Amino acid sequence: MPLFVLIGFIVWLAATVVFRLWGAELLAPHTPLLWISFIGVVPVIALLMKLAFALGKAAPAERPLATLLMALPGMLLDVISTSFHRLVFPEIPESEFYLFSAWLLWAYSLVLLVGIFPAIRAKYLLSSKQNAG
Repeated sequence: MPLFVLIGFIVWLAATVVFRLWGAELLAPHTPLLWISFIGVVPVIALLMKLAFALGKAAPAERPLATLLMALPGMLLDVISTSFHRLVFPEIPESEFYLFSAWLLWAYSLVLLVGIFPAIRAKYLLSSKQNAG
């Protein structure tokens, strides 16, 4: 399971570098690129999660824990990066930082949904079949 923590850290670092270098362009209000960044992250996260589960050989029952282990490093490190956003993301204007915060919440929500929802759904379907049978 330590592999999932490492994957989470690497993904966080890559995303942080992208937003440090191109955050102002990606988050410019009222531009197509803003919408593309919000919509485009959906398949990217789905693919990354699928690859991470395959690389870590995570059985379906292990995926919720693996998901948490991937999400937590970035969530904790983003507490620091957003607290010092003027140093970490100097190109993102203060007036547009709310968009970055929204993007972070969106991305982490997607990670949790992609990784945990299938297990919840499977458990619900299994329990409803047992109750029906």
